[in-house]
Amino acid sequence: LAEILTILILYHFSNHKCFKHYYLAKVYHNYKKYFPLLPSYNRFVERIREVSFLTALFLQYRLNKFPGNGFIDSTPLAVCTNKRTN
Repeated sequence: LAEILTILILYHFSNHKCFKHYYLAKVYHNYKKYFPLLPSYNRFVERIREVSFLTALFLQYRLNKFPGNGFIDSTPLAVCTNKRTN
């Protein structure tokens, strides 16, 4: 699962538009030494579902960075009347 997740993350940060072309041209030929048990493209696509949640979670974490500047407003908000505070 870690290898599948790694390949998917590398794809999302690459400039490729088509995953099949990326897998066959880049991963299957250039990264074969890093992934010795690399499955065929069809088997890989079948196993993507197993890590789809982890991929989405990681990408969401990487894309949403807090810029470091934040403001807090301390103005009281009138939500209800005082007779209903209990």
